[in-house]
Amino acid sequence: MGPRPSAAQRRPGSRFDRLSRPDLTMLLTDRGDVPMNTGAVLLLDGDDGPTVPELQTILVDRVPTVPRLGQRVHRPPPGCGLPVWVNATDFRLEDHVDCRELPHSTGLPGLLDLAAALVCERRPHWSVND
Repeated sequence: MGPRPSAAQRRPGSRFDRLSRPDLTMLLTDRGDVPMNTGAVLLLDGDDGPTVPELQTILVDRVPTVPRLGQRVHRPPPGCGLPVWVNATDFRLEDHVDCRELPHSTGLPGLLDLAAALVCERRPHWSVND
């Protein structure tokens, strides 16, 4: 079997956007103490880089161009098929962005330790909190 068609490739009239095989694999293996999260670290120059509010404005403008970022998994009742993606009606960007200032004395090892700790927390499917 080949890869699952994307939402744009689904058959006309298809009402549900079921999880792909990789999505299902991640969902089914996300057990135990270490969640199957993906994270990113963005290093900004405090003097010349954009401010946190400027970055949030950019994200607010760009997130709608990637619809999946505003969706969550819904598990239908038993016997009603595989999980589906649904729009998160309560989506708020500030619930998904974590902004921290790291003391310079910790350096790169301290940054990587913090990133590892944050990515291992059980959090929403993508996460800047001030």
